[in-house]
Amino acid sequence: METREELLKELHYTKDMITKILAVQKEQVGIVAQYREEEQGIATTGLKNRARIWLTVAAAAAILFHLVHGALTGEFYSLIWLLFTGGMAFRGWKKGKRGKKLWTFLAVADGVVMPFVYYWRYLGFWLTVIPAGIVAAFAIRYAIRKKNEQVEANNAAINRHNTETKARYDEVTDRLRQLKNEMFSRTSSWYPKNYYSLNAVNYFISAVENFRADSVKEMVNLFEAAKEHEILIKAQTEINNSLKQQTLNQEKINKQLQYANVLNIANLFLQAGTQAAVDANTRAVMDNTDVAKNIYNRMY
Repeated sequence: METREELLKELHYTKDMITKILAVQKEQVGIVAQYREEEQGIATTGLKNRARIWLTVAAAAAILFHLVHGALTGEFYSLIWLLFTGGMAFRGWKKGKRGKKLWTFLAVADGVVMPFVYYWRYLGFWLTVIPAGIVAAFAIRYAIRKKNEQVEANNAAINRHNTETKARYDEVTDRLRQLKNEMFSRTSSWYPKNYYSLNAVNYFISAVENFRADSVKEMVNLFEAAKEHEILIKAQTEINNSLKQQTLNQEKINKQLQYANVLNIANLFLQAGTQAAVDANTRAVMDNTDVAKNIYNRMY
């Protein structure tokens, strides 16, 4: 730059471009945050997924059996206990809590194994269990199908939203590239590449406007000196805080020592008072003994 006025003009241009670039980058980040992930349906293929489904069917069948049994006998204790233990087991496996295996064992033992052991000989047991299992299987199959259909519909809407978002992101990215190319093509020949930030350019403008610098080299040197000064101040502040904390710790220790000394003195006084009382009691006993001896001598 030949003159100070030209330097200021170019610095203000650089500041305006950096401000625009930061605004577009912020817009870009906001667009990325609008991306939505696809929902996951209920998988029905694979041994592990099928095992989960049949386990759910068995749990639903057990609940239905205990519900019918309670309605026929008027005793709903087994149903309540099954719901409680099963709920605790489900919660444990879902959140990875301790005790999940114990609750699972109790739910399976009391809700499935024990009824089978007690009632498998009776026809009524099978007339209850088999229909309950069939109803549970059809109900869960229907629920899975409806859930997956809903997930597919939601994912279609999510994909449309993400496509529109991607188009806006590409447009903003292209605008950002144009701004950077424009700024670099005009400033890269004289502006130091490591100082494309609002903090730096604001400092450069202030230094030139206040006649502290007349060239790029001078304003960069001032900026670096100011950074080193800030680092020194920060380091000194940390040292001062550390010394202050040490002083506070020492004062706390001194107070504790003073308190301990007071307790020791009090204990000494207490011990002295106790010893004096013992001595007084000893003298009183001795005096009483002498009196008794005198009386005895006079009588005999």
